[in-house]
Amino acid sequence: MRPDLFDHLSPIPRMAGKIIDRLEFWGGQMTKRTLERRMNANKHPLWKDAWAMLLAKGYIHVTGTPGQKQIVTLIESPRSLWPRKVIKKAKSKRRGKPTEWFKRKLPEFLERDGYSEKAAEAAKALESYDEEDYYPRRRLLYVPGDPLAEGRPENG
Repeated sequence: MRPDLFDHLSPIPRMAGKIIDRLEFWGGQMTKRTLERRMNANKHPLWKDAWAMLLAKGYIHVTGTPGQKQIVTLIESPRSLWPRKVIKKAKSKRRGKPTEWFKRKLPEFLERDGYSEKAAEAAKALESYDEEDYYPRRRLLYVPGDPLAEGRPENG
């Protein structure tokens, strides 16, 4: 669901802000009828009130008479009617710690990708670990009396 960029405003200024935003997007000048059609003005009960507010404050100018084409020109875009900015959080691509397999393969990957110095450091760090650090013994894998556990060394 898209966030409403004008939800920080009260209802009439919210509609006025949307009108100004659409006018800015389409170049600042268009016919009133085109603007009404593109914004579905008949579906917004506050359209007339917002339109009257924009005309009264001088933010837009309308040329022509109601019987002819009316050209709407954006005069000023007040900061109080600007949309709020939506800041998205950067999503982490990786969740969790590196696996033991990855830690063992890291020097190989670094060498392959051209990071030979970092590969040497990772290989040196890898040598300092014991084999048991990578493969810790698992205890209590089977319940006593389990037929699958028969013949397994150290079952518990």
